[in-house]
Amino acid sequence: MISMAASREAPIYSISLFTYDAPSDRDTYYAFCSLVARVLRTLVDARLHWGKHFPLQYDDIAGLYPRLEKFRALCRTYDPDGVLRNAYNRRVLGLPPGRPTAAAQTGGELSP
Repeated sequence: MISMAASREAPIYSISLFTYDAPSDRDTYYAFCSLVARVLRTLVDARLHWGKHFPLQYDDIAGLYPRLEKFRALCRTYDPDGVLRNAYNRRVLGLPPGRPTAAAQTGGELSP
């Protein structure tokens, strides 16, 4: 539903950027990747890899995925309390994180 190739008939091309810089020295790299992502998004409706550096937000990508709202509905259906969501999901998918479950708050399992 929300893969880079979902709902597309045309060939898909991929560009990968990587660095060997230490995490503390990656500001310039991330700035460059963000620029490339925004330019490609604007010029060719590029879809980024979800598991890579993802500088875009929900408003930037919502129009790129015809089935995004269906995916969001499934997330809300199967995770109504947002247990599996986090700040990344909020920023990128527009799905707010939920409250921790009682088991997560106590560090144990729920009793029946």
